[in-house]
Amino acid sequence: MTQFGIICPAETGPLNPMTTLGCELLRRGHLVTVFGLLNAKTTTLASGLEFPPLGEDEFPAGSIAENHSQRGKNQGSSCFSTYY
Repeated sequence: MTQFGIICPAETGPLNPMTTLGCELLRRGHLVTVFGLLNAKTTTLASGLEFPPLGEDEFPAGSIAENHSQRGKNQGSSCFSTYY
């Protein structure tokens, strides 16, 4: 048995294939741990994989979506007005 650690962004695009990979490794008898931000916890645990969260204080659950939303507001139409 080998122990695998997967470090993955807590977004659907990268998380789904990584948990699928982890499940296959688990099925083959390996120990698999996914390391990530709290947003990945539910999906990872539902897959049957271990999940120790990283950066709990710096990035509480939901903070990534808020960060993306804020960046979108900061870069909105003002970027286009420079070019048009």
